Amino acid sequence: MRILHCADLHIGSSLESGLLPDRTALRRREINDSVSRIAAMARRHRIDACLIAGDLFDTDYVTPETWKRCLAAMASATPVRFLILPGNHDGRFLHAREQRAASGDPADRLPSNVKILTGGHSVRMGSTRVFAAETADDIRYIKADIRLFNIVMMHGTVSGQMFTFADGTMVPFSALKNRNLDYGALGHVHAAGAAQVDARLTLCWPGCLEARGYDEPGKKGFIVVNTENGSRRFVRAALRECAAVPCTLDREDTEGDILNKIHQSLQDIPEENLVYLHLDGTVKEEEFSPAGLQKMLLQEYFGVRIDTSGLTVLGRGQQMSTARVSPSDGDEDATRIWNPQEEAKLAAEADDWTREERPLARKMPEQASDESAGEQIALREIYRELVRDAQLAPQTADEVLKAGFAALDGEELPL
Repeated sequence: MRILHCADLHIGSSLESGLLPDRTALRRREINDSVSRIAAMARRHRIDACLIAGDLFDTDYVTPETWKRCLAAMASATPVRFLILPGNHDGRFLHAREQRAASGDPADRLPSNVKILTGGHSVRMGSTRVFAAETADDIRYIKADIRLFNIVMMHGTVSGQMFTFADGTMVPFSALKNRNLDYGALGHVHAAGAAQVDARLTLCWPGCLEARGYDEPGKKGFIVVNTENGSRRFVRAALRECAAVPCTLDREDTEGDILNKIHQSLQDIPEENLVYLHLDGTVKEEEFSPAGLQKMLLQEYFGVRIDTSGLTVLGRGQQMSTARVSPSDGDEDATRIWNPQEEAKLAAEADDWTREERPLARKMPEQASDESAGEQIALREIYRELVRDAQLAPQTADEVLKAGFAALDGEELPL
């Protein structure tokens, strides 16, 4: 059995991330469409079940239209099964929907392939059983058959030899040991990682599916688990990621030197991504314009935040500081940064199922206004959706996209 484990989609997020208004609107649409993309990928790659380990939604106030759209996307992926665990952001909403679905009223019935799995309950799928734990008591009463591949879904954090639920309740690893559990499908932390509990049980968290701002850098996606052999791999599946990039400047640098150093630091970053650029060192005031640099980079990348808190600007007699949240500060959800050792264990067979779905690199015209840039982005997204709906072969679709985007940029196309 092949299982897709994702978490923290945060559909409905307000996205207070400092993007330009038109790009914020586009990014919000991309995130709100996450379930549809997950469902399509699951069906395309013959996944048997999707586990959403909490925070499918960003708040408990989910509109009927949003809920119906998510259910319709999951239903369209039948026979893929979806098991949804309530998180700290959407728990009250999902608990209420689960109770209404259990009431027997046809109007509240969930699609046959969708189940909200609350604490203390479990579902068996062939030789696999999935348990849901929202409290320490839920763990205590787990009775797993040693002959099955057993999964426990939880929403919380790992620190040392301790698991902490999102409500603050702490459970030592000893409470999880020797329960015939094979895989812990976790959510809540927004960067991927893993922790070994005993010889049989590994806790894994995939991080959030999409970077919502500059405090969520790193690889974004989900984990695919094969219950036949216990293998797992991380799959990059984000339309956009955030890259945290350091760059050191020198007091002797001219404006041209500064630009060359920054471009050298960013040379491997795809243009559809967000960039958190951390500058340190020393520069001369007359050679450095933060506003001009920001404007230039926004023509090349979807979003840019420049952190000058570590930069000394000569001529002002003081250190510049910006009220920015660095990728290692802020919300608890975003504090755990991708660890290379965890990546090596989790992504030994890394895959990418969305390469053909990601926006192609696109530069904004140098003199484009914010309004015209927004129109360009909207046109590209509409065109990309039309090409995707045409269901062309991947290579053909890629060629059609490149030709169409070139035409939108005013380039002359060969006949």
